[in-house]
Amino acid sequence: MKKLLAKLIILAVVGLALLVVAGVLLFKPAARTAIEGGSNAALGVPTTLEDFAAGLGLTSSSVGIEGFRADNPDGFGDEKFLKVDKLEVEVGTFSLLSDTIEVPKVTLDGLELRLIQDGKRSNFAEVLEHVRQLSSSDEGAAPAADGDSGSSKQIAFGVVDVGTIKTHFDLRGIPGIEDTWDFELPAFRVDFADGDGAAPRTVAQFSAALMDELLQRAVSEAKGHLPPEAAKLLELGRGDVDAKLQELEDKAESVLDDAKDKAKDKLEKGLGGLLNKDE
Repeated sequence: MKKLLAKLIILAVVGLALLVVAGVLLFKPAARTAIEGGSNAALGVPTTLEDFAAGLGLTSSSVGIEGFRADNPDGFGDEKFLKVDKLEVEVGTFSLLSDTIEVPKVTLDGLELRLIQDGKRSNFAEVLEHVRQLSSSDEGAAPAADGDSGSSKQIAFGVVDVGTIKTHFDLRGIPGIEDTWDFELPAFRVDFADGDGAAPRTVAQFSAALMDELLQRAVSEAKGHLPPEAAKLLELGRGDVDAKLQELEDKAESVLDDAKDKAKDKLEKGLGGLLNKDE
């Protein structure tokens, strides 16, 4: 009887282990598809992953991503909008067999962000507008945006640790005041298991919420590193940006006109002096 019980226990453990392994094996390609499709849907720009790996643990598994890259919106050049060298995701192993996958921790390192204000357009405002459209849209349509082939799985995210972000702000499209400023955005943590963020969500919804947080922090931090005139352009309201740009353009034209008038006066005085000498 004891031998039979021992065999049944061993069979049950082996069977459970096989189910978990099968879940992980199925999870790996599905996870890559969800991450690529979800980030594309969230940011509204093409994204790529250089390397993707998944590891199995008894109670906790992991997903490792290297070389995440997000393009800029059309019209902002070939430079990447966002780079993430390393992204690690902790996954509750047994949750892979349920409808809700548990992700207690996500860690992002080696980040680089490029903010561009080009005339009246800004890449960060366009990405943020897309992000917030997704956040406010009907949640029932979100899973399809992840490229999840009909899967109804949701993800319960926990804390997200974001490392220091190397940030660039390019000011273009305004004659005479084009420039680039570089600064670092301090590391920060977001707890998606706290308060309203505790509800399970899709990869696209998670990516949108995280990008919203990142851009707001980046814009706020940038204001402390830029000259006052450039900092005012970081207002995310399109009307405010248009008004400020018009003010800068008017000021630039005024400076140019003043310089032309002074040059004209000097030229006339110089010619007048020469003519008087000849007389």
